[in-house]
Amino acid sequence: MKQMFYKYIDKYYPISGGKMALEDKLAMMEQIWQDLRINIEKNSFIPACHMNVLNNREKNLRDGTSSFEHFDTVEI
Repeated sequence: MKQMFYKYIDKYYPISGGKMALEDKLAMMEQIWQDLRINIEKNSFIPACHMNVLNNREKNLRDGTSSFEHFDTVEI
């Protein structure tokens, strides 16, 4: 696996090897997820099969064939 680095101010730090604090790793992951979310929304990168499922679920909620239930009342 290729060694990865992150840049903080003007220095690069290895992500693995115990040199990056856990809190910093989590903060970096949060930034990556935020960036991915923005790019996905901006570029409409949602697979068609996923959009079909979401659209059908919205339609079912609107026409009353589906509804929400409180988590505590659902029987498994």
